[in-house]
Amino acid sequence: MMKQAKDRERWIDYIKAVACLSVLTFHVIYGLQNAGLPCGSFLAGVKLLCGIFQIPAFMFASGYLFGRKPMGNYFHFQGRKIVNLGVPYIVFSIVYYVINVTFSSSVNFSYTPKDLLKIYITPIAQYWYLLATLLIFLFLPILEKLIKNECMVLAFLVAWKIVNTYRLSLTNYDYYFAQYAMYFYLGTLYCRHHDKLSLKNEKIQNTLVVLLGFLALFVSLYQFDWGEMYSVVEFFMAVVSIYLLVCFFEGQKDIQKNPFLDVVAKYSFQIYLLHTMVTAAVRILLCKIGIVSQIPQFIFGWGLGLGITLLVAWVCEKTILLNIFFFPERTIKIIKNRKK
Repeated sequence: MMKQAKDRERWIDYIKAVACLSVLTFHVIYGLQNAGLPCGSFLAGVKLLCGIFQIPAFMFASGYLFGRKPMGNYFHFQGRKIVNLGVPYIVFSIVYYVINVTFSSSVNFSYTPKDLLKIYITPIAQYWYLLATLLIFLFLPILEKLIKNECMVLAFLVAWKIVNTYRLSLTNYDYYFAQYAMYFYLGTLYCRHHDKLSLKNEKIQNTLVVLLGFLALFVSLYQFDWGEMYSVVEFFMAVVSIYLLVCFFEGQKDIQKNPFLDVVAKYSFQIYLLHTMVTAAVRILLCKIGIVSQIPQFIFGWGLGLGITLLVAWVCEKTILLNIFFFPERTIKIIKNRKK
């Protein structure tokens, strides 16, 4: 049982690592496109593929971890989440803004002081993910309390997402919740009912059929104009991609330890918070020295974007005063234990 628990934790960590690497890949290519640099059809296809499953996979993993233990007192739980997500949200929004203003002549998007003052409703850069996650933690337990039926909650979230996809939203709050709560809840349900739903023994033939269907849909999504149906197809493919990731990682009888994915999973939160600042700096520096070709831009942007953020994350982990901005509650506990 202990070995199974460890394997289960490893496979969900590896899904989180793949999602993190996909976010990095997406933003490197996205930065090239927005800077007007050459970006061929292959990289555009990679960006589209990463965009389909990166955040849904992150949310699924977060939901799975949320479902592993009871929430306990609602207000105590929410207080912890507000601190643990709110502190890095505010701190790194400010850091990103300062860097953006400092190098405003070279960046793809410029922000104003007004943008910084409105982060409570309109996030800066990729930090919307923290706001979306916090909203899910805040309101999903309330939704479960009101509806009291997991299948009905899931159906409600799916319906809300589809309706919200066509821009029928009042604020950014309900938009972020509607777009991503369903993936989070899928992870929660998969954890709660893992004995019944586990894909660990899923037949390889079934997985291959689903994979081929996914690839066919991806090609059609890339080649043809689906019009108003695009978002629905993308939503369906996101769910299928989660299924494929779970089958691939959990389906391995004895999942082998992967040092690279272990490191990425361990520092995935820091990578997410820091990577765009590094990749943008690398892109700008390469352009300054005359390197604008997509291949070196992508290789250096991706490699240094990952390497430098991992180095910064490691340094911050060893430095209490810096690590508190990433993990406030955890760092405060370490400080208290040292004083005893």
